[in-house]
Amino acid sequence: MKRLVLCAIALLLLGAWAASVSAAPIIDTFGAMMREEFVPPDQRLVNGTGSGWRAPETNQLWFYYPETGWWNEWFYDHPLDLTRWKKIDWSMLVRNVVSTPPGFAEIAINWSTPSYPSNPNTPPIPAIIPAGMEQQWIQRQVVFSGTLPIGLDPIPISGHIEIPNYNPEWVSIDIRGFNFQVGNGVLSHECVPEPATLAMLLGGGLLSLLGYLWRRCTH
Repeated sequence: MKRLVLCAIALLLLGAWAASVSAAPIIDTFGAMMREEFVPPDQRLVNGTGSGWRAPETNQLWFYYPETGWWNEWFYDHPLDLTRWKKIDWSMLVRNVVSTPPGFAEIAINWSTPSYPSNPNTPPIPAIIPAGMEQQWIQRQVVFSGTLPIGLDPIPISGHIEIPNYNPEWVSIDIRGFNFQVGNGVLSHECVPEPATLAMLLGGGLLSLLGYLWRRCTH
């Protein structure tokens, strides 16, 4: 009987530890082209591709935000979790569409904030954002902004972001500017334990206790 109790405790602790560790990263892809400067911003994006969320009725993949001029592609992550945090890694190639005049590119990584009502079916697209709520529902971090060098050689861009306060439900790649193309885009987003929580679990000897209980219940 004592062995059964020890085994049950070990299994419960193992389940708690497993729930605290990282989920496997979600890997998404993206790509798009922005036309010349004289084209209105809401008509510049063409050839938008990716593995992101598509509007059920229109199959639309990229969305234009008239208040800020960004084009977004959204990717679902996990339900909002205030006890976990987020790691985002990205890489892409950026180049001019035509060599001269050179293009101007702005690229951002963004995510839905806790203010956005939990919605696994729809990200915060312009059609459902009330006036003045874009800045409250969407957090953006610009990761590249500048004029591209003359020529058609691609520029590799990559980076890493950590969101320490919560795990957002949706993440996104945003672009705006003119005469540039984004290709080979990869966005990796991972839901992980809050660092302080993980440190407490490991520092408290949870794994050592698990090992001890497991040896006692199997011998």
